[in-house]
Amino acid sequence: MVGTASDEGSEFSRVWQQSDMKEWNAESGAWIPGKPQNRSYSGYHIDQRMAPWIKSLPPDHPNSIEAKRIRYRSERRFLNEVLGVFYRGLAKPLLSEDLLACRDLQFALMDHLDPPYVSYAGIDWGGGQHAFTVVWIMAKDDKDRWRLIYIRKFDERDPMKQVQIIGNLIPLFNVKQAVADIGYGAVQVSELQKKFADRALGCQYTRRPEIPLERRTSDEYGKRVAQMLLLADRSFWIETAIELIKHKDPTGAVNPLLVLPWKEPLDVEWIIEQFTCIEMEEQETVSGKKYHHCTHPEGEPDDALHAFIYALIADAYGRMAPPLVIQDLFS
Repeated sequence: MVGTASDEGSEFSRVWQQSDMKEWNAESGAWIPGKPQNRSYSGYHIDQRMAPWIKSLPPDHPNSIEAKRIRYRSERRFLNEVLGVFYRGLAKPLLSEDLLACRDLQFALMDHLDPPYVSYAGIDWGGGQHAFTVVWIMAKDDKDRWRLIYIRKFDERDPMKQVQIIGNLIPLFNVKQAVADIGYGAVQVSELQKKFADRALGCQYTRRPEIPLERRTSDEYGKRVAQMLLLADRSFWIETAIELIKHKDPTGAVNPLLVLPWKEPLDVEWIIEQFTCIEMEEQETVSGKKYHHCTHPEGEPDDALHAFIYALIADAYGRMAPPLVIQDLFS
């Protein structure tokens, strides 16, 4: 097995820990095992400082160790790719193998979905240099799993052009409910609502563990707002997404409730980095209640993860909204 170090706790990390963990000693010119008692594997730690064509470069050369330390915005990337060290930062709730377990190698992305089948859409509007708008559309299969049927990361930066494209996707995939981030997308959500009314809703993250999801039709002063929006506890919904991905059956076997279409990997493999970049730390509310707060390193976007979460919220809202009956029209 040969590869680049990733995160502490990954499968590759566990294999390394089971090896004799040899490090190169330049003075003696020999490999020195860190754990000679381990006989499962013979392991060798090789990093860029051992490469003569790299370590001989002047510090101002773009490929020098010193330049990479500055240029790589992520500490994880520098540790993994340059020093060959497994990253042990904040807790990593999702690893690459968790997402790879969700693959269906026979299933490809779809180009439409016909009635009576319905789907749910989540939209995370890209805001900032490293973020891109992502639309995620999924539907339930006969095993009660969420199947990703369409995803798009927009290279198009014009928000109104994005709205136009998404407006075409909603009927094309018979989207029953769409939920979008309203932080960067208040105008875009408003434009979608002109065409789809409450079939497209904006969502704002909150930090209220006691209320996972709430409909807001009025502001804090009781005045009716122009467009209804959803308030969703950020930590609750991130943890819900993680639980679906890492779900196990009653026997303890891995049985994800998210299915990723992997027949054409180039279409979807970029998703993995956007799910596994998140880190989790424990924080405490003013009232003393503890909760998990998730963040992601600067320069490592997590737009696809949040688009998935908004699609989950779209489904939850559909089950939360009471059905319209005749008496409601006259009450």
